[in-house]
Amino acid sequence: EKILLEQAEANLQQKQYWYRKNLCQKIIKLTKKKYIQVYISIKLNDQYYILNTDSSGTWPLLEE
Repeated sequence: EKILLEQAEANLQQKQYWYRKNLCQKIIKLTKKKYIQVYISIKLNDQYYILNTDSSGTWPLLEE
């Protein structure tokens, strides 16, 4: 039973990695075709993954 739980957890982590990678690839592809900038922060398993497609490296202003 422990092995099954470990396998299920590994499968879930693999799917989450695949979804995150796929999402980032689609965003990058979209920004190359259009003149848009995307800022995204993904929290997954208490880790943050940040994608900023703005080549100047700036971030949008925070909304108040």
